[in-house]
Amino acid sequence: MRSSLSSDERTAAVQVGRRLREARELAGLSLREVAQRVGLRDHTVIMKYERGDTPPSSARLRSLALAVGCSAAALLAERDDAVALIGVLDRADTARLAQLQFVLESLDAPPPALPEP
Repeated sequence: MRSSLSSDERTAAVQVGRRLREARELAGLSLREVAQRVGLRDHTVIMKYERGDTPPSSARLRSLALAVGCSAAALLAERDDAVALIGVLDRADTARLAQLQFVLESLDAPPPALPEP
């Protein structure tokens, strides 16, 4: 059976699957436990997601992320090194988000002019 996924879609499905497996293992959950948490009778669907054979729908991705204790955004991150930052953002309260936004915006601002000697 030939896959109907494009090369980019296949790459993304494999990346999401790898992150899902890592999050599941970090949470100490079995495939069956994750399947049960998202309302599936058969854990083989979770195996297919983790291998990148089948990409989950956006609704299923959200359910999977909640089941393993992360966010859909973390599973979908473009870069691996952004996953930890996304986790911080996902857990931040309103005040912390405002602080983080200020810091990030200040990085884009031009540096202050140095006084003339």
